[in-house]
Amino acid sequence: MNNKTHLVFGAGLTGGYLAGGLIAAGLSTSLVARQKTHIAMANGLLLSDYDGNQKTLPAPTFMTAGNPSKQNFDFIWLTVKCTAITNITTELASFVSESTVIICCQNGFGSDQIIRQSFPNNDVLIAIVGFNVAEPKPGHLHRSTEGRLVIQQASEAHSISSEAMPWLAEKLDSKMLPALTSEHIEA
Repeated sequence: MNNKTHLVFGAGLTGGYLAGGLIAAGLSTSLVARQKTHIAMANGLLLSDYDGNQKTLPAPTFMTAGNPSKQNFDFIWLTVKCTAITNITTELASFVSESTVIICCQNGFGSDQIIRQSFPNNDVLIAIVGFNVAEPKPGHLHRSTEGRLVIQQASEAHSISSEAMPWLAEKLDSKMLPALTSEHIEA
């Protein structure tokens, strides 16, 4: 599982912090983000939290949709705002293969339905980000509240995500990024 590739699509504050957690866990991670995020993280990324924990990371790798050298990812963490979902499906498609697991990290339900309609052959899961992230200065993302990353546990026994999600949540779970899976995500 360590050799699987991850893309955080929409790496603003929350997505940037999540990307930092993936990178800190030793997972191959790239980001799609606005130009201001590229600039802010050009010299590296500092993660911190309300308990005083800190982690300094190297500058992340950024991807551009529609790039002629198309790259598909094993996991895509979709962290754009709910209102942007319908506008990004074409751009997102340039990173999706038939085996890509797409994890919708919008706090609220319904965005995943648009993704399921656009990518009907992919595993599409929901994740709830139960904490807030602030940016005290460019390249420094601070988890300012308690809360966990809760990832939906797929119910299909043979799907890619049913095997991967518990492993992934355990790999991510740390003081900097508490994470777990749940079979009852809506509850």
